[in-house]
Amino acid sequence: MRKRIKWFLIIKILIIVFYAGVFHAESSPQKDVSIVPVRLRCEYVSEPLGLQLTIPCLSWQFKSELRDQKQMAYQVLVASNVETLKSNRGDKWNSGWIESNRSVNVSYAGDSLKSREICYWKVRIKNGNGKMSPWSELSSFEIGLLEESDWQGQWIGMKVSNKNRNNIAPLLRKEFALDKQVSKARVYFSGLGFSELYLNGKKIGKNVLSPLFTDYFSEIVYNVYDVTSMLKNGDNAVGIWLGNGWFSAGIRDFKNPWADSPRTLLQLEIQFEDGSFTILKSDDSWKVTESPISRNTIDLGEFYDARLEKPGWELAGFDDNKWNNVQILEGSGGKLVSNTLPD
Repeated sequence: MRKRIKWFLIIKILIIVFYAGVFHAESSPQKDVSIVPVRLRCEYVSEPLGLQLTIPCLSWQFKSELRDQKQMAYQVLVASNVETLKSNRGDKWNSGWIESNRSVNVSYAGDSLKSREICYWKVRIKNGNGKMSPWSELSSFEIGLLEESDWQGQWIGMKVSNKNRNNIAPLLRKEFALDKQVSKARVYFSGLGFSELYLNGKKIGKNVLSPLFTDYFSEIVYNVYDVTSMLKNGDNAVGIWLGNGWFSAGIRDFKNPWADSPRTLLQLEIQFEDGSFTILKSDDSWKVTESPISRNTIDLGEFYDARLEKPGWELAGFDDNKWNNVQILEGSGGKLVSNTLPD
């Protein structure tokens, strides 16, 4: 009798375990680690800075060890911080499961986005058999300065005479000191017609002939850079080298230039670990002087006199006492839009 009861209990336990497994399999899709979402992009760029829109488009691919795999559904999570996203919560947007094979131009449909906001996101998918992939690696996107009121800097440049019009390629600089640990720093910058930006002696970005050419009456392109690692405690220095390009004539017999000389607009926003915040902006406290480039135009190139070089001009501690104060200039009136093209 005891043996019968014992076997009865064993069989009953096995039946319970079996049906529990079946119920669990039906209630939650089986994960398939052979399919994984990869190459997450926002507006076709990996982790872009300075998006000039509030409904960005997301995209991804997926890799699989098996042939003929298809995406039949996806779920996107967007969060305001990494910790929230790692806990599988999307406080900005949780798309839920959406039955679709779309993996390109998936429009963000979460809470409204604001200037400077950083969002973190990930995605998972289901294949044709209903098996669910693991979550992708985390990615991010960052919003630029959306409103004109976000800009505190002024357009600055070098005062020129009619004789030197379109010839100069001035150097501008500004020193500043930091006494706190930096947690995040972004520089928003445009230099017309062409420009190079330096921080503590190093050029920022790899692009040349920057910014992009536009109808400057309509749009002016600015670049956004993460310069957190380039700042240091103590004295720092920003340097800008300007040139003409199309903006300030730059070509013989060009009758309607947008302006008579190059100019720049800059805003360096620094957040410290203690939560405080400061902004370095282009204003009349900057210094300016002529550079070794005595002439630069689109059609004739540039004239460079190495005897006029100023070693260390882009570093803190450089003696700029003989430099002039910059002049506050007018912009062209075009709307400021960010550049998200890679360097």
